[in-house]
Amino acid sequence: MASNGISKPFYMKNLRNREQWIALVALYRHRCVSCFKRLGWRKLTVDHVVPEHLGGADAIDNIQPLCNPCNAGKFRKTTDYRGDFEKRWSMLRK
Repeated sequence: MASNGISKPFYMKNLRNREQWIALVALYRHRCVSCFKRLGWRKLTVDHVVPEHLGGADAIDNIQPLCNPCNAGKFRKTTDYRGDFEKRWSMLRK
C-alpha cells in the first residue's frame, strides 16, 4: 500500500505484473472487454472480476481491462466480461 493509504494498481506493483497486464490488454485488442472502446494499456483500468473486498485475488486471472465508465458502472458486482469477449466482438464486427 502506498504511503497515502491507497494501494497501487495491479500493474504498478512489480515488473511481472506490468508485463502480465500489457499482455492481457493485448489479448483483448487494447479494448474494454465490456463496451469494446479501444484504449491503451495505461488508459484501461484494472478491474477485479471478483472484487478484493469479496475475497477476490489481486492476480491476473481475476483481472479484466475496463474503461473508466464501465468500471464505475460495474462497481461492486462480479460481472465477468472475458468469457464471451470473442463471440460478442465477432457479432459486433458483422
